[in-house]
Amino acid sequence: MNKNAIKKFAIEARKKLIDSVTDKAGMLGITEKSCSEPITKGPDFEVYQTVAGTEVTLNKRQCEQRRRLVSQIESRGFEAVVEEVAYTWFNRICAIRFMEVNDYLPNRVRVLSSEKEGKMEPDLVTRAPDVDLDLTVQEKEEIINWKMSGTSEDTDKMFGKLFLKQCHLLHDVLPGLFEADSDYMELLFGISHTNKDDVIYMLVNPETGIPEADFNVSTLDDEGNPTGQVEIIGWLYQYYNTELKDDTFAKLKKNVKITKERIPAATQLFTPDWIVRYMVENSVGRIWIEHLRAVDPSTDEKATAERFGWKYYLPEAEQEDSVNVKLAWTLNIGETSVVLLDIFNSIMPGILSVALVFGMVRLIKKGYKPITLVFGILIISIVLAFFGIF
Repeated sequence: MNKNAIKKFAIEARKKLIDSVTDKAGMLGITEKSCSEPITKGPDFEVYQTVAGTEVTLNKRQCEQRRRLVSQIESRGFEAVVEEVAYTWFNRICAIRFMEVNDYLPNRVRVLSSEKEGKMEPDLVTRAPDVDLDLTVQEKEEIINWKMSGTSEDTDKMFGKLFLKQCHLLHDVLPGLFEADSDYMELLFGISHTNKDDVIYMLVNPETGIPEADFNVSTLDDEGNPTGQVEIIGWLYQYYNTELKDDTFAKLKKNVKITKERIPAATQLFTPDWIVRYMVENSVGRIWIEHLRAVDPSTDEKATAERFGWKYYLPEAEQEDSVNVKLAWTLNIGETSVVLLDIFNSIMPGILSVALVFGMVRLIKKGYKPITLVFGILIISIVLAFFGIF
C-alpha cells in the first residue's frame, strides 16, 4: 500500500474541496462575513450578487436549497458548514472510487475512471446517455448537447450531472452517505475530470494518484491477507484530518478554545488491522480459551490459538502466587464448602474482572475521576483482605 500517495491525495483533496466549496458559496452571495439578500425575486426565482460582482439567478428548488444552507451557517458557523460539505463530498468520491474498482456499483459502469488501461475519460462519460441512471428525456437531451459540443466546460457539466445522478441512486444501498434527492450540499458541489488540478484527476491518475490496487479488496499482502478494504478507507480518513488535527493541537497549546466539530479530527484515529486483531485475540479470544480450558483442563492454549489462526495471541505467562489475588470467600452448603470464585468462573471464566471493567467505565462516564477509582479499589481490596474475603 502506497501510504505516501494516500497521504498526499487526502491532504491536497481537503484543501481543494474547501477552496471549491468556499468559491461556490461566494457565487451564491454567501461568505464568512455575511449571507446577502436577493437583489430581486419572483414567485419562482431569486437573483443574488456574487462575490465577483456578477449576478446569479436561482430557480425555485435552488432557492430552497440556499435557504437551508443559510440556516445551517447561521446556527453552526460558516467554517463548520464548509468543512462538513467538503468532507461529505470527499467521502462520496472515495466511496464511489472504492465501489467502481471492486465492481460494486449497481450499473457496473465506472464513474471516475475507465476499465481500459490508459484511458482517462470515465466510462460513464463515454457511454452516456446510454447508462442506467434513471435519466429523464430532458436530461438525456442535455447530455447529448453537451457531448456534441465537445468543449471541456460542457464535458465537465455532463460529468457533474452524471455524478450527481449516480449519487442519488446509491442512496438505496448507502443511505447514510448518499442523499436520495438534491440537498443544499449540491449547490456547493463542483467537479471536473478534464482539469488536471481537480480532485478526480488527482485520485485516478496512474502516475501521481493512489494505485488502483490499494482499493481492490482482492489485493493480498505478503502473508496472503486482503489489504484493500479496511486499510484504504481508514488511512484516507486519518490523512484527510492531518492538517486539521495539527491545527487543533496548536490551538490547544495556546489555550484557545476549540469547537466541538474539531474534536473528532484530534481524537479519532484509524486503528490498523493488525492492532484490531491483537486486541480482539487477547481479550475476547483469551476469554474463549479460558472457557474451553474450564470445560476441558487438558486444552492446550497455544495449540488452540494456532488452530483458530490467531497470529497475535500471547499465551498467558505463569504468575507467582504472590501476585495471584483470589476471591477466598466460601459458601457452606451442608458439609460442603464451595469457593465463591469457582461458582463465578463456572458461569464464565474471568467474569468478575469483566464486571469490574464495565463498572469502572460506567463510573468514569458518570464523571468520577480515574485516580479516585484506583484509590477506591485499593482501599476496598485492603478491607476485604482484612476480613479474609481476598
